[in-house]
Amino acid sequence: PPDSVDRNSALVLTNALYVKAPWTHAFKAELTKNEPFQLGGDRRQQVPFMQQRMDALIGKIGRGANAATVCELPYAEGQLKMVLYIPDRVNGLNAMLAKLEHAKPNLTMQTVRLSLPKWKAEQSLSLKKTLQTLGMHKAFDRRQANFSGMRTDNDLYISQVVHKSFLEVGEAGTEAAAATGVIMMYKSSLPIELKEPLVLRADRPFAWAIVETSTNTTLFTGLVRAPRP
Repeated sequence: PPDSVDRNSALVLTNALYVKAPWTHAFKAELTKNEPFQLGGDRRQQVPFMQQRMDALIGKIGRGANAATVCELPYAEGQLKMVLYIPDRVNGLNAMLAKLEHAKPNLTMQTVRLSLPKWKAEQSLSLKKTLQTLGMHKAFDRRQANFSGMRTDNDLYISQVVHKSFLEVGEAGTEAAAATGVIMMYKSSLPIELKEPLVLRADRPFAWAIVETSTNTTLFTGLVRAPRP
């Protein structure tokens, strides 16, 4: 943000990631149509849903209130995939998330008829308090911070850490970007195919992740509670 850097700032460390990935199986725009997305309770919202019949890895995780369907959507060239986590219950997102870390889905290749909403997401965060809660205190303290390996005068400390991410999912694929900035200041400054396809509708709050396939590293992750196309 413009107000995060001033004349007392010594340096800014930045880290950025950008992804623009087409689906292996693109959705046909002419099949996209408005359908209800269940927000919870009796609340619904009309959202453009993309339609696709495809072979995909799919399976179940959890039981009862925690149960959900996991489905992997590959991107072209096989380097990335989007993993969808769709609760069985309309209001089951939180219960699913509570057990998701320990869930190990057994995925099999099946023919799926998928309905997936188009959505955009954008998030800006200040990570200073979060990092302090995780135990990172000295780096933000102008008296205790030690960055002598970066500057022999050892007169730096971290004043702020900010993060911003963006994601857009549409018929052709996914565009996503994320950037994190660490602002440092001088210490003296201011402070198998089935006969019938399996129907999967992402018409309720769900979770998603974009994963790099060779290392299984998650690059982006988030929740869709009310899609904004």
